Amino acid sequence: MKTGLISGIISLIIVIIISITAGNWQYIYYISGPLGILLTAIALVTLLDAFRFETRGPYFTPVRQREDTEWMKRFIIAAVPHLVASCICILFL
Repeated sequence: MKTGLISGIISLIIVIIISITAGNWQYIYYISGPLGILLTAIALVTLLDAFRFETRGPYFTPVRQREDTEWMKRFIIAAVPHLVASCICILFL
């Protein structure tokens, strides 16, 4: 879970640097909002894939399901900083 949080914070810092160099703070909203939504969607697809392999499929193992849920947690944790930043931009800009 630390890797997801660290990657989310680093990518948010990159977005903030881009918005500072461009001189437009709305880039945080334009980039972080869709990126947070995209990461959330990827996490949901990963979770659905883990449940699908739980019921059927030749590749199902408990280890694979555990790995899929770990990836889902990483994507959700990485999406949180972006969603928080875009919500702050909506409220204050």
